[in-house]
Amino acid sequence: MRKALRAVLLAGLAMGAVTASTAARADMLAQFFTAQADGRDFGPTICCFANHNEVMTTLGPDGLPVFNPASSPTLQDLNPATQELTWWTPSAASATSPGVVSAGTQVITGNSYSNGSFYPAGHGNDANGFMTAIFSGSFNLNTEQTIDFSLSADDDALLFIDGTAAVLLGGIHGQGGTDGSANANVDLTAGSHNFELFYADRQQSGAGLDFSVPNDLIVNPTAPPGVPEPAGWALMILGFGTTGAVLRRRRSLVIA
Repeated sequence: MRKALRAVLLAGLAMGAVTASTAARADMLAQFFTAQADGRDFGPTICCFANHNEVMTTLGPDGLPVFNPASSPTLQDLNPATQELTWWTPSAASATSPGVVSAGTQVITGNSYSNGSFYPAGHGNDANGFMTAIFSGSFNLNTEQTIDFSLSADDDALLFIDGTAAVLLGGIHGQGGTDGSANANVDLTAGSHNFELFYADRQQSGAGLDFSVPNDLIVNPTAPPGVPEPAGWALMILGFGTTGAVLRRRRSLVIA
């Protein structure tokens, strides 16, 4: 009996060790859109510049980046009331919008997203439209910590943590180098936090995005505050299943 009990205890310890060494899982929500060329903010002739202050350092009332009037060149696809960029707002083409349609919603499983050909589905280039996207998630910290976010993009990639800018890779540029890549070491207090990454391909010279969060950070896929949640998102949450919910309750939603 004692031998059997000892065997059970050893097996339990071994299982605990395996569980402790398993990498945390991050699930990010991705909302995809397709914007049309309008000769203002999107188009084949708009090139080439980096603009790391093209938007304000805090998000607007609708949870979207706000144009910075002190930057150059001027952006034109803006909500006239709030000056927020309309690159991620589905609407018909107009004087304030390039014409944006939703291209779907997806939960990205894992701690990173990489797409070196960020083109509309079924196309190998951006001659038929330009992809834009919002990646978002939330997480909790036990203590004050510095969290590293890594990204590179062609073209715009605007990362906000708790509604405040962390990295602004604005403008029309290639992926990589000082214009198209950055690491953000963000000091965060204990408690709940959220991030939103706004991506936009705006010129026909390639399109790509690499984005990652720390491997030991557990992220919940949540829609950005103020941004309307896509239809069916609640059903997607239910579709994760009971098993996933149980596993998440058993794991600590923190970084050690």
